Amino acid sequence: MRNQEQQCPLCKRRSSKTEPPRNIALKNLSEAFQRENADLCALHGEKLKLFCLDDLETACVICRHSEKHANHRFLPVDEAALIHREEIQKLMKPQKEKLNDFVETKRKCEDIAADINVQTAHTERRIQKEFEKLHQLLQDEEKSMITALRGEEQLKGQKMNKEIEVWSKQIEIISHTVTETEQQLGAGDISFLKKFKATREKIARPRPSPALPKGAQLDVEKHLGNLAYAVWKKLEENVSYSPVILDPNTAGPDLHLSEDLTSVRRGARQQLPKNNQRRKYGMLGSESLESGTHTQASILAQFLYGGNHSFCKGCLQSWWTQNQEQQCPLCKRRSSRTDPPRNIALKNLSEAFQRGNVDLCALHGEKLKLFCLDDLETACLICRHSEKHANHRFLPVDEAAAIHREEIQKLLKPQKEKLNDFVETKRKCEDIAADINVQTAHTERQIQKEFEKLHQLLQDEEKSRITTLRDEEQLKGQKMKKEIEELSKQIETISHTVTETEQQLVAGDISFLKKFKATRGKVAQRRPSPALPKGAQLDVGKHLGNLAYAVCKKLEENVSYSPVILDPNTAGPDLHLSEDLTSVRRGARQQLPKNNQRRKYGVLGSESLESGTHGSMEASTGTTEVTYCQ
Repeated sequence: MRNQEQQCPLCKRRSSKTEPPRNIALKNLSEAFQRENADLCALHGEKLKLFCLDDLETACVICRHSEKHANHRFLPVDEAALIHREEIQKLMKPQKEKLNDFVETKRKCEDIAADINVQTAHTERRIQKEFEKLHQLLQDEEKSMITALRGEEQLKGQKMNKEIEVWSKQIEIISHTVTETEQQLGAGDISFLKKFKATREKIARPRPSPALPKGAQLDVEKHLGNLAYAVWKKLEENVSYSPVILDPNTAGPDLHLSEDLTSVRRGARQQLPKNNQRRKYGMLGSESLESGTHTQASILAQFLYGGNHSFCKGCLQSWWTQNQEQQCPLCKRRSSRTDPPRNIALKNLSEAFQRGNVDLCALHGEKLKLFCLDDLETACLICRHSEKHANHRFLPVDEAAAIHREEIQKLLKPQKEKLNDFVETKRKCEDIAADINVQTAHTERQIQKEFEKLHQLLQDEEKSRITTLRDEEQLKGQKMKKEIEELSKQIETISHTVTETEQQLVAGDISFLKKFKATRGKVAQRRPSPALPKGAQLDVGKHLGNLAYAVCKKLEENVSYSPVILDPNTAGPDLHLSEDLTSVRRGARQQLPKNNQRRKYGVLGSESLESGTHGSMEASTGTTEVTYCQ
């Protein structure tokens, strides 16, 4: 507005409306007036009876003689209208065909737009399914590794328990021998010399030297060395690679593709959205990537039977064996116990009787004053002249006891040392047995931690691929939306032109011819032919083709392989190994269980999981040197 105010030009009344309402009555009156005067020449007021073929406009008889229409060709209105209606109808035919093309193309685009969502949902499910398989493979492999770890723990735990049992028996036997020998050393000369031969045999008996079993601890390097790499190799064995990936957007309606897009079969005809790439009968594909016995028999071990009847243990066992029943030899009373209680009172009485008669010869009742150096037994003066001791050497009891006590003490010293060795070895075995549980728990945590990392890598990769898929869906969805909007505009324009032209064709001759030039310009206007955009649908092959293989290749980028795996069971106490057993550093001294493989200052490493090659790795300040020995 010139006055920059919304007000009535006459009464100056202001209006709150930017577009005032139409005066319908005035509009109808104006249109009626125009219709009444439609057949009259605007210049001369004469009826329009002619049509100029050069200027393509109606004219009256006076106009024909005007300078404007000099030398122009004319036709009567009715003839011109008939001729030009035919011309417009001919021009209308390709417009209607193009309109149908646009409508059909729009419908295909709408089908493709809808199919993009279907393709996205299906492809996303397939991606998730493939990643579920990979996660399941990881879970199975993790379970397998932990089962193997626990199996080794159980096996080596049982082995160590057996070793501890063996050493415990040896300790018990040697302890019993040492204690018994020390008691004999503290006994009287006669008592000592009587048992000297048996005592010397016991303590002089050779015993195996205690030694820690090799490979007693868990083989941690086997379980943790290059773990992620080993799992990747395992995954790689379970995925396949196809050199050709089939494109579902090009498959004919009677072709059914496998879910991994690597094979095809014929089947029932499907309703598929049409696109530029779809083949009628075929499809396209793209290239892509002990034992121990310690029984002791004594005729002095008396047993109390149920009815207060006492018997020697050996006699009682003989009776039971002979009669094949557990009953008292006197009263025949049956017993449910295979090991009846001892008669402690009778046992003590028997031992007291023996102690009272220990210095007397069992054969002659004389005092035992001599010791036979050949038979290693005590003897009385009468025994010396017996045939049994002919030409034997003798010593007085006191001298023999002194000499043989020294001998026993010398023999007892290595027994005590061996006892200490067995005790120390048993303690080390117990430490190792306890450490096996600690190693198992730590190794299991490390395995779980590594698999958590691999699961996280899979989750990140799955998220990345689904994000890429949805981005493509959004991008192509927007592209199709714009395409549909553009087609809708073209359809609207052509539909409006066709409708308007059809209205003109049925209008009166004068009205038709007046607008013929403009109408012909509209219907003769060249319009682009509608075409489906290329690559409108999702590139499913890119997302699903060799998916598991591609993910494995991606995992390969995130796992490393170390040619040397360090063995924590050989590391010195001041060496701290990394969790993946590939590097070492000096640190605070640790309390580690002792074993045969432990180095004082270095650590051993192996070249690979399979090879038995080991090297010595010496750690020093600032440098790490590795030397291998085959």
